[in-house]
Amino acid sequence: MERYSLISKHLDREVFLDIVKPEANQVVGQNLKLLILNDGQDAEAYQLNSVMKEAAVTGIIGPTLAVAVHVGERKQEYGVSNMPDFAKRGAKASLYANFIKFELLPWLESHFPISSHQMDRSVAGFSLGALSAFDIAWHHPEVFGVAGLFSGSFWWRSKSLEDGYLPSDRIALQLVNNTKTRKNLKMWFQTGWMDESADRDFDGLIDSIGDTIDLIQALNANGYENGKEIEYVEVGNGHHNHKTMAQVFPRFLKWWQSNNQNLN
Repeated sequence: MERYSLISKHLDREVFLDIVKPEANQVVGQNLKLLILNDGQDAEAYQLNSVMKEAAVTGIIGPTLAVAVHVGERKQEYGVSNMPDFAKRGAKASLYANFIKFELLPWLESHFPISSHQMDRSVAGFSLGALSAFDIAWHHPEVFGVAGLFSGSFWWRSKSLEDGYLPSDRIALQLVNNTKTRKNLKMWFQTGWMDESADRDFDGLIDSIGDTIDLIQALNANGYENGKEIEYVEVGNGHHNHKTMAQVFPRFLKWWQSNNQNLN
């Protein structure tokens, strides 16, 4: 894993990148898949280097460039573009998405032989980073055809519990429900039974699972099929932490690879 950095005009800061490259003999004559991950400062915690190296050796995924992007103001840069939550968090989400599309991608394309096919390009994240990954993929499916969403913060809402929150106030749900044109996008969701203990709506499901399932159902209503464009994984002993993410990471990579082969 190698450290790089870019000066971002959109974010007005230096952005550090931890990049895992495939072995040199894998790259010859091939266009690389691209995996961009949020919370790059935690790349060691979710074992990015070892997971990618092992996936390459076992053939779980083809030659892939994994780029872990370090976040700045996490609760401002992550969120849903142009839709801050009730506490005005996520105000820089659109700036972060623009950094990814208009600054990071051109830089990567100028330095590495990356495939231009959107299904060879994935964006992924954990928790609030998963919400950000969903936002980026949803708004830019012509760039990223795949999203890996680990224990996503899909509770992100436009109204606080104290101010009469309703389930329809969840921002990711609003984003899907307000989008009329179906996007060419594949999404992999993961939750863990031990993510949390809260059950905001008293439906017998912890909110992490309930919010994810509700979002998937909204996607279903928009025409996305489970087992085709959507994969959902519940981990019985899964917690809301990087250890669980590292454990299920290879399953996401394998799913991405199999879907990619089916398309090609």
